[in-house]
Amino acid sequence: MTNTRVLTPDDVAAALSVSRSHAYKLIRRLNAELQREGRLTVPGKVSRDYFCSRYGITLGEVRDGGLQG
Repeated sequence: MTNTRVLTPDDVAAALSVSRSHAYKLIRRLNAELQREGRLTVPGKVSRDYFCSRYGITLGEVRDGGLQG
């Protein structure tokens, strides 16, 4: 995972140990929440900060393709 402000489905799938298709569903749900708040989103990607806050993890825990414990 690179040091970007957005996560891809592969990043989400690796961080949560879910399939890529499930990661897409999660991203769509998170982006819908952001859109309801009036924020702009990019289809197929999700804000790294928002993802971490919603899943209760720190940015430092999401590195190199998965959660670091």
